Order: sequence, then C-alpha cells, then structure tokens
Amino acid sequence: MTPSQHALARSRAYDLFGQLFLYGITPDVKPAVGAIADLAEALPAQADADDAAAAHYRLFGLNVPPYASLFLDEEARLAGPVAGRVRRWYEQIGFSASASDEEPDHLGVELRFLALLSGAEADAQRDENSDDVDDLRRLQRHLLDGHLLWWLPGLAYALQEQGHPFYTRLATLTLDLVLDHRAALGEPVAANRPPLPPPDLDLDDARTSLKDIARFLTVPARCGLYLSRDDITRLGRADDLPRGFGGRMQMLVNLLRSAAEFDRMEALLDRLSTQVEAWRAVYQQLQDTDVPATALVADAWTEQLDATEHVLHRMRTAMPAGDDEG
Repeated sequence: MTPSQHALARSRAYDLFGQLFLYGITPDVKPAVGAIADLAEALPAQADADDAAAAHYRLFGLNVPPYASLFLDEEARLAGPVAGRVRRWYEQIGFSASASDEEPDHLGVELRFLALLSGAEADAQRDENSDDVDDLRRLQRHLLDGHLLWWLPGLAYALQEQGHPFYTRLATLTLDLVLDHRAALGEPVAANRPPLPPPDLDLDDARTSLKDIARFLTVPARCGLYLSRDDITRLGRADDLPRGFGGRMQMLVNLLRSAAEFDRMEALLDRLSTQVEAWRAVYQQLQDTDVPATALVADAWTEQLDATEHVLHRMRTAMPAGDDEG
C-alpha cells in the first residue's frame, strides 16, 4: 500500500474501534466488526442489542471506565486536569469531542481524534503536501508519546482481567494498532511525558488508616495497577471475605477490614502481591516492543509498582496504626 492508503486504513480502524468503545456492538457497526476476523470470532453468540448494551455498560460503566483520567490523574478524578489537557489538544485543530456526550479523555473520543489526524494525513500524502504531512505526524507523535501510550496498556490489561472475550480482543487490537502506528511515525520520542505522582503513603505515620491504604490502592497513577469492582469481589471470594458494596475504594476498605477481623490479612496481601507481579509483567512486555516511547512508560509504571510492593511488605510486618471507620 502507499503511505496514503496506510494512513487511510489506520483512520478507518481508529474510527471503528472508537465507536465500539463509545457505544458497544450496535447494529450499525456489526457488519464492519464481522469483516475483521479477530473481532468477529469473539462476538458474543446470539446476543441481541439489549444484551450488548448491558454488557457494554457493566464493563465500561461499572468496572473499567475507559478514561485517561482514571489512570493518569493523581486522585483518579474524572473530568479533571487530564481531561482538560486533552480538550486543549483537540481545540488546537478544531476537533469537537461534544458529539459523543463523553469527556474528551474517553478512549473512544481519543481514537476518533486519531482517526481524524490519520485521515487528514492520508489526504496530505495523496496531495504530496509534505509540510502538512510533517505537521500531522508531529501531532500524532505528541498525542501518542505524551498521552495515549501512558495509559492504554494499563487499560488493555484491566479489560483483559474482566473476562469479556470481545472487549479483551478489541483492547488488544487497539494497543497493537497504536504501537504499529507509533513505530511507523519514526522520529525521536516527543519530550512531553506526563508526570506520575509520588506514591505518597506514609506507613510510619500513626494516623495512616486502612482507608488511606485503600485510597492508595485504588489510584492507578500512584500504585501502578487498577482494581475494578469485580477484581475486588474476586479477591474477597478467594478467602471468603465480605467486601460490601459501593465504590471501589469503599469495597477495598471493607475487604481490608474483613481480612484484619478474620485473620486473613496475610493471604489478602499475598493475592495483592500477585496482582502487582501480573501488572509488572505487562510493563515488562512493553520493554520488548520496537517503540522507543514504551521503555519510558514501562520504567515509570514499574517504579509505582515497586512502591506498592514495598507497602504490601510493610503491611505484612505490622499493620499501620490509626485504623478508623471514617
């Protein structure tokens, strides 16, 4: 294929994948999904539109909301500074994220933005407009190196852990597409790395409570991993521990308190360590790609995981004082 055809094919793939993350398997996109063998074979058997919508909501509405803020914000806040930064990138070229009714840092919206940039590059390549090609490729490198590559690998693994074959396959294909895209763009890594916050959990402080630990473990940018509601439920079921209801942090607070009450804390900490090692393997795989930017990503997230393992080790030695109900 010509460079223009490559860019156009990439644009169409980004657009389709973006629609799937935004809206799920709708009748409008099902024919296109059926034309992609890797996706078609993972389609749920005999699922109607209502079933597809329910599965999409359970996965993305309740368990793994596909927002960059959830992975990159220092408090995992949605609609905060991370979303604002992405919105400003869109505004620079007149892209509107409002059509989807989602925040600008939703993965589906970001993929639609990449579809626009790739489509514009296809036109510029066809017209042999080298200046526009260079500008568009620079914008794409900026978005991938400084943003998307920092959270998409984590999202892809978090989705894999939820056990939904179609969306696991979609996330894998999306990450493969992004890595292939970045390799094709060449050039040095854009120097605009988003800083990850320090772990910021002081176990030497007598006021540190199980609630503080749960807050730390439910902020991916600090601890390096993502625990969904279903992940926390599985951790509890493994040792027959109640975890209650509510948001992720409250469920994890309840689980930690149950483990302390029923003398199962060591077993729970061992399971959390297993989670840390699984996430470490994800980032180790990034080290082996042909994309230079991923080495920076892997190193930064591995540092957060190292800090989390240290926290778990300290907890095995002695529970932090100051546990409270607040």
